[in-house]
Amino acid sequence: MKKIFLSVVITYLLTVNTLTAQVNKWHSGDYARVVSMCNTSNVLEVMADLMAEKTKEDDELADQVWYSALQLGECVFDGSYRYTVQLVEKLAVYPDLYGDKQNGELWQATVMGPTGRLAIVYVGLLGKAPDGIIDQSLKPRIQS
Repeated sequence: MKKIFLSVVITYLLTVNTLTAQVNKWHSGDYARVVSMCNTSNVLEVMADLMAEKTKEDDELADQVWYSALQLGECVFDGSYRYTVQLVEKLAVYPDLYGDKQNGELWQATVMGPTGRLAIVYVGLLGKAPDGIIDQSLKPRIQS
């Protein structure tokens, strides 16, 4: 009887621990509201690589890359979280992207355009916050 009880308790704790560990992670098929998205992953990859260097010069260069992408129409930005995307595939993880112990993630996603047609886009995200607030990892300091 003691072994059965212990087995049940261990199984319960392992299950609960696994479920709670997944709450803060993005998964394929999740919907996310984001402030920006890009036609290709190139801009977000370059920005994340620059930001990983954690120098002022690299941060400024990342801002220039972002500003150029906005001007060229490769990326769009709207600070009011109007864009809702469905995550398709996680492409990369950037450990401790902002120096706050949160990983940045690069995702391929789909978004529905005004005509109802689905388009493939690329977004950067931080992990989900436990209170349901959705944040985005690649937060440009320059707005359109």
